[in-house]
Amino acid sequence: MNYLKTDKGKSLLDKFLSNYRLSSFKVYQSEIKQFFDFYQKDIHELKEKDILNYRDALLKKVSASSLTRKISILSKFFSFIEDHTDNFKNPISDTYGSQTRYQTEYQLSDKFETDLRSWLNALQARKGTKETYKINVKTFFKWFKRTPREISTEIIQAYKKEISSKYEQSTVWLKFVALNFDQC
Repeated sequence: MNYLKTDKGKSLLDKFLSNYRLSSFKVYQSEIKQFFDFYQKDIHELKEKDILNYRDALLKKVSASSLTRKISILSKFFSFIEDHTDNFKNPISDTYGSQTRYQTEYQLSDKFETDLRSWLNALQARKGTKETYKINVKTFFKWFKRTPREISTEIIQAYKKEISSKYEQSTVWLKFVALNFDQC
């Protein structure tokens, strides 16, 4: 059953929203209702996995910044519920940086496109070379699905092993030239 259709859910939503100005009120109300249209189980059964499923359902429909906003609003509401409901724990961690796991994969994000465009613009290379590099970097991050900060020697070795089984050595070398190009 939709939690917001229960007396407790309605009451808590109203109390939560009363803390915000009308412009924020409408956005928060809409985002919270959207989640509970998706999540139809008992509020006490809500787990992080449900948040990740919601994120996955939204990935192709919204931008990375919208997804971040949606998760942030839900986290605030769940914290409010936690403060006013026995035996309920906010499934979204409030530790610094924890919400990054709820965001879209790096290679699908606006940040990735901005970072890639900036890097390509800084390169002193011909247009065709830049296009080849762009394709190879996108291919790597499609495989990796995480942020550049998480790249390690082990990841690079695993990627090399993966592509070595599919391509000739000269192609593998070309793919790594793009990943190792540091002229910016």
